[in-house]
Amino acid sequence: MAAGTTTLQSLLDEAAYRGGESYDALLTHSVERLRVLARNGLKDFKRLTALLETDDVLQEALIRLRGSLGEVRPSTLRGFMGLASIQVRRVLIDMARSLLGPQGFGKNEITGQSIQGLPNKITDSVDRWIVFNDMIDSLLPEEREVVDLLFVHGMTHEEVSVLLGISVSTSKRRWLAARLKLGEILLGMKDDTDTE
Repeated sequence: MAAGTTTLQSLLDEAAYRGGESYDALLTHSVERLRVLARNGLKDFKRLTALLETDDVLQEALIRLRGSLGEVRPSTLRGFMGLASIQVRRVLIDMARSLLGPQGFGKNEITGQSIQGLPNKITDSVDRWIVFNDMIDSLLPEEREVVDLLFVHGMTHEEVSVLLGISVSTSKRRWLAARLKLGEILLGMKDDTDTE
């Protein structure tokens, strides 16, 4: 069962002063939340699901997140969740490049079958996903934060408003602004492929 926000904030407060093992306790208590984050992220990489389990992504993300916590030291749950989102996205992008890229052993693998003629399509879809995630990173910080919490963490607008200290309508407005920008980017990517 996922630890409550109060417990996680208490662990963050303790870790801000003590560091080290306090971060290990924080990760232990937040592992279920991070597993959901990894599962949701993996869904966007349908080709990777034939090659990886959620816990494969989770394990690598935990290692990276633990390393980042020693340097970044977020003092709020908001900062911690943002850092977790970044690490999970980076793990998925790196795994996609490694497994599905031109030299990846899984480039022809879909649900355990080798399919001829698909490597370029698979590589293209991976590249598009990477570009899309780069575009998320290019959003205004307040828009990116809402996208991460809603889209990646699977929170509701009500939960986002409480966590960020904003109104539900502000959360919805930022979500809409981000979706419009991302929609324009995706439309541009589609137009580019249509003209090739």
